Amino acid sequence: MFNEVLIENFQSHEKTKLRFNPGVNAILGSSDSGKSALLRAMLWVVENRPLGQAFISHWAFNDKQKIEKPCRVELSLSDGTVSRQRGKEENNYTLNGEALDAPGTDVPDDVALFLNLGEVNI
Repeated sequence: MFNEVLIENFQSHEKTKLRFNPGVNAILGSSDSGKSALLRAMLWVVENRPLGQAFISHWAFNDKQKIEKPCRVELSLSDGTVSRQRGKEENNYTLNGEALDAPGTDVPDDVALFLNLGEVNI
């Protein structure tokens, strides 16, 4: 389903890009190398969780602990791309180039329909 994921400034990932093959993919790595952070980043797009900004990597902050670089996760599928951004002046989704607000704790309806994922899929 997912072709590619791009993660920027999310937990242990300063900038990570992974391509998935059709079928089953395995994520391998030593302890504390970012495997769980990869899954949390993808869930941030799918479920708009976690909330707040504790997941934003230290690379995104300046010396005064203000966000300087956006935290962004982009999921590419065969029929388009959806991304979730949180930065100094942005807190939204982008679906195929169109910016959508992230209302409260909900995922925008257009994003949920595009991803077509439910609890049983996750």
